[in-house]
Amino acid sequence: MFKVIPTSVFYSIIFVLVSLPFGITISILSGLVLQLQSNNILK
Repeated sequence: MFKVIPTSVFYSIIFVLVSLPFGITISILSGLVLQLQSNNILK
């Protein structure tokens, strides 16, 4: 019973640590794609 609580907290912390950089990279990639598309349209 005592082991269940730390593991859930552990997984939630891992989820936050994994999802934060993932969201940042997605936003950066989407920004780069938008820049490339605008550059192609301008050309």
